[in-house]
Amino acid sequence: MIKNEKIILALDTDDLNKAISLIKILDTNIIFKLGMEFFYSFGYEGIKKIKVVKPKAKIFLDLKLHDIPNTVCKAIIPLVKNIMPYMVTIHSTGGIKMMKEVVNTIHKFPKKNRPFLLGVTVLTSLDSKSLAELGWMTDVSQNVRNYALLCKKAGLDGVVCSALEIEIVREACGDNFTIVTPGIRLDNTSDDDQARVVTPKVAFSKGSDYIVIGRPIVNSLNPKEELSKIIQSSIL
Repeated sequence: MIKNEKIILALDTDDLNKAISLIKILDTNIIFKLGMEFFYSFGYEGIKKIKVVKPKAKIFLDLKLHDIPNTVCKAIIPLVKNIMPYMVTIHSTGGIKMMKEVVNTIHKFPKKNRPFLLGVTVLTSLDSKSLAELGWMTDVSQNVRNYALLCKKAGLDGVVCSALEIEIVREACGDNFTIVTPGIRLDNTSDDDQARVVTPKVAFSKGSDYIVIGRPIVNSLNPKEELSKIIQSSIL
């Protein structure tokens, strides 16, 4: 069975009471992902309230930082100091110079305070048609592989990528490289904005280190039962 700490819950909500209620209900050792919707709504104060409820909560701060190197480095310092997140994301499309400078900035913190630094490769909402419109190579997998290699070269701890690219990233970057997989559903049907989704069992069988699941739990009438189903369905 997959351990609870390999499950990341995306608290994609602008309702702080709902987020805190979910954290109280889900009294297991999972990771809580806080993205733009949460952080821009509640900021540091919202995270402090979460830590009052669950002091040892592991926070995955998913802000996908993307700007010139100096700006991203200056932005990430107060985030690490004030939140001490377990994981942080930056956009690999910011380039290797940006990523290397962020790595250097993170390494100035004591080792116990350093978060996992993850590069976002290709968003799971994008497919080949979307990439063509952006002027990228239309092969999603090739783009993901290229960005993953850049992340590894820059010294990042791992990447966020669709489960459909796990094996490609693993082959290119080796075993000592963390893969976080969003777009997880209990079945393969999806009518939301995730274009490339898979089940928990498939993601882990391909070699994902962590899976991210949000709406199926957040919108469930029984979140604890839904989480239990996910853990059970992850058995390899």
